[in-house]
This record gives sequence, structure tokens and C-alpha cells, in this order.
Amino acid sequence: MSSLWFVRHGSTAWSERQRLQGWAPIGLSVRGIDEAHDIGRQARRLGIRRILTSPLQRARETARIVARYVPASIHGDGALCEVNYGMATGCTLEELRLIDARLARSWRLQPWQVRFATRHGALADLAAAVQPLLDGRSAAAESTLCITHGHVIRAALTVTRQQTLAEFWHGDVPAGSIWHVRNSGDLTRV
Repeated sequence: MSSLWFVRHGSTAWSERQRLQGWAPIGLSVRGIDEAHDIGRQARRLGIRRILTSPLQRARETARIVARYVPASIHGDGALCEVNYGMATGCTLEELRLIDARLARSWRLQPWQVRFATRHGALADLAAAVQPLLDGRSAAAESTLCITHGHVIRAALTVTRQQTLAEFWHGDVPAGSIWHVRNSGDLTRV
């Protein structure tokens, strides 16, 4: 029986400092490499046979490490990309507040209404991108692990739980966490 799993990539130096990573080419930190090995060991127990990964560097690095543990093919999927933060990339929320207080306030209070960039720059873009993947989960022939980003997993949570994007911030999605898409359509942390 096939299953669909989501995992947040391992930690990076920027995520450890709470910087907005967006599409920046950031590699895994030492902790992130350890987390990727943990994900690989868990993936082996889950029977993963296929890995879909965001094309961003930190997700690809996680996928390559995970693939050492499972007999899985790796495929890039742009639908798994993080929000493109545009000019806010690399900023902490405090730094963003100093650069653009109105944008920082909107991101904190109403993130579903913020657009950082024209392409893949809003949370609604993530929800729209992940929807076909969730819709096709029952058609997947192999147990698939989707290596992606925290905001993409939150977007999948809002879609599977039929929540509004206003409920987006509910729940923590730590680096290395694994989420299973249940037959009911719900996404639950393993």
C-alpha cells in the first residue's frame, strides 16, 4: 500500500538564527546533517520508495542523505518550494520590522494576505501548488516522501484539514519533522 509523507528539511545556519530563508541557496548545518540521517533511518522503517524534493539546496541535501537509507529514486518538484521572500530573504523578523514595519506587522498578524514576490511569494501560492500533490496521493504507486519546507507543510495542513489560511500559524513544524497524509486526508505528525 502506498503512503504520502512530508518532511521538513534539516536545519541550516539561517533557520537556527530564525532568518527567512526563502529561495536562498543555504546548505544544511551540522545539526541539519544529523537530522537528515535521522530522517533516513525513519524513512527506511516507513518503506519509502520514492523521494520528491524541493529544488532548493537544503531540501536537496536532505534528500541525498535520506536516499542513502532507502531504495528510493529522487525527483525534484517545484510545487514543494518555500515562499520566495524577495527583499526580505535573509532577514530576521526583527530586521524586517526595521526595514519595513508595515510588512513585518502584516506578516505576523495576517500572513495569508502578504505577498513578498510576484512568483511563489505568498502563502496562497503554496496552498495552490501543494493541492494537486495531495489530490493525487491515492494514485501514487509507491510510498513517497516529500522533502520540503515548514511553510509548505503548514499550507498542506490547511488544505488537508480544510482550514483557512488564517489558521496557517497553528502548530509547530520543526526541522526534520515527518508528517503522514492519512487516508482520511488529514496530515499528522509522526
